[in-house]
Amino acid sequence: MKLKMLNDQELISLYLNGNHSAFEILLNRHKDKIYTSIYLFVKDTELAEDIFQEVFIKIVDTLRKENIIMKVNSFSGQCELHTICA
Repeated sequence: MKLKMLNDQELISLYLNGNHSAFEILLNRHKDKIYTSIYLFVKDTELAEDIFQEVFIKIVDTLRKENIIMKVNSFSGQCELHTICA
């Protein structure tokens, strides 16, 4: 199975079932957009990198705790705003 051809929900399901490669693909798929939006808000490279790491840690923690299926773009946008504003 080609993981890169799966949609976000399918990759999340695989990740929740123990496939860590699926999360790596999700991360690579969305990292540029998320990092750029954070950077445009904070205008500091180091701070943007720190917030980016926090966002993905929160995504992983929430996926594990909630066992939810959702679009990563939607959830990561909420995490970005919460992390930046908190």
